[in-house]
Amino acid sequence: LVIANSTGLAARNGILVRDRDSLERAKDIKIVAFDKTGTLTQGKFGVQHVAADGMDEDRALAIAAALEKPSEHPLAKAIVDSAQERQLDLPQVKDFQTVTGRGVEGQIDGQTYWVGRPEWAQEQNLSFPDALQQSLDRADDRGESAVVLMTRDRAIAVIAMADQVRERARTTIDRLHEMDIQAVMITGDAEAVARTVAEDLGIDRYYARVLPEDKVNRIKELKQEAPTAFVGDGINDAAALLEANMGLAIGAGT
Repeated sequence: LVIANSTGLAARNGILVRDRDSLERAKDIKIVAFDKTGTLTQGKFGVQHVAADGMDEDRALAIAAALEKPSEHPLAKAIVDSAQERQLDLPQVKDFQTVTGRGVEGQIDGQTYWVGRPEWAQEQNLSFPDALQQSLDRADDRGESAVVLMTRDRAIAVIAMADQVRERARTTIDRLHEMDIQAVMITGDAEAVARTVAEDLGIDRYYARVLPEDKVNRIKELKQEAPTAFVGDGINDAAALLEANMGLAIGAGT
């Protein structure tokens, strides 16, 4: 009766209990391991920071968004979305073109602008103000992806982007800590990215650059410490979900 009631309650809250025994095991869980991308994060880029020199930050973002609007690239979409969220008016662009492997260029109010990889600015030996260099270094340290807005002779702005943390992920980690359950993150991303997300969410420990096939081994190691649950959303998480004492598949991925 208890199992039937709890299964029904779970279903009303959007949780499908595939294995009823998992409810019995849930009370013993002491470690919850999470996949990162699409689980703790939204799986899409968002603008984290805009630094501008000699121009208002909103104006720099508006120019970058106007140039990036025709592009399909995820970073370009993040810049356009951020400008729209700030309700910025995008200027008209003339002579737009893509420069393969580097970025885009176009004319706005008679001035030619480029938006692209930081290496592009270095290749052209452009003047790079100290404040913008510091912003670029900070983005590197945090594992963020950055693009540079530039003119013919100097860099104007640095726009740093990252996969955005889900707000509900913060609540989840906090609740786990209240229950004296350890939170662990397992991700294939680089060390800097993993560290930034872990610090942001208050995660107890993390494993970076873990290949999908190695997630199972990490779960086996955690299980030796204490009963472990694994939370993931991708098809490549399937083996780790099965290996854990309790597997929680979120979204439509698995």
